[in-house]
Amino acid sequence: MPQFTPSTENFFSSFANPVQATFVSMIIWALMGTIYGGSTVIFEQERWSIIRQTFSHFLITYILVTPLSILAGMPFNLTIFWGYTLNYCVVYFIIWLATMFFSRRMVEQLNEKIPK
Repeated sequence: MPQFTPSTENFFSSFANPVQATFVSMIIWALMGTIYGGSTVIFEQERWSIIRQTFSHFLITYILVTPLSILAGMPFNLTIFWGYTLNYCVVYFIIWLATMFFSRRMVEQLNEKIPK
């Protein structure tokens, strides 16, 4: 049976034992989750446009999560970095687009309930 590793072999081999590697990996992933969860306060800035909110959120999450991804074992070379960046942008855009679609739909449904 293959042995579970919490990250790449390179990351895993830099620790004395699997427990340490798993613990550090868990901390890194928890920090990533905290960044994504905490950065949503940007969308509570009512005076900001949705474009400013989105761009700020994107930059903050990208800038803070990227080094953590490298710490978590993502190999760092230019080709992988650009692939990571492209994937990050595409996934972010898809999630943003879906969120905007569902938010707009919810607003339309709420507006229909307002008596005219």
